[in-house]
Amino acid sequence: MKAATKILHLVMVAMALLVQLAFAEYLKLYSINMDLVMICIISVAIVDGYYYGIIYGFILGLLLDFMTGNIIGIYALIYALNAFIAARLVEMGIKRRFPVLILIVFFITEINLIMEALIHYLFNYGLDLAQLGKEMLIKPLYSIVLLLLIFPLFNLGQNKRWIFGFKSKEEA
Repeated sequence: MKAATKILHLVMVAMALLVQLAFAEYLKLYSINMDLVMICIISVAIVDGYYYGIIYGFILGLLLDFMTGNIIGIYALIYALNAFIAARLVEMGIKRRFPVLILIVFFITEINLIMEALIHYLFNYGLDLAQLGKEMLIKPLYSIVLLLLIFPLFNLGQNKRWIFGFKSKEEA
């Protein structure tokens, strides 16, 4: 059963990559792309562990770099680091609650934006600070909405459940 869920998660992340590539222009709001693959990679890392998250993130990041014609390895590095950070935060003993998961996605989205801007700046691409500021305000909100839609699909069939409130019934 464990191997079947990991294969199912790989298929779901690959489908998210295809949806993001096929409908990137249609998913764009206020000239800001939604990063569906990042949310799926974070979900895999939290549910399956950092090892699978890093592998899936690196492979799908390379595929995304090849398909979009971006600098090879940027998204591979960023998605692998996203998976590592998310899984390590959960393994540190953070309680399994949705508000905590929302904060994790918020900070990882901000880290993504800063890392991507710095890498593009280092490779002598233009850096638009106004666009970066707008993305840092709006993109985490998009990521949180996507998380609330996608994460329950990855958490199906898992023994560890996530609590939607701040206190569980045992703590009350």
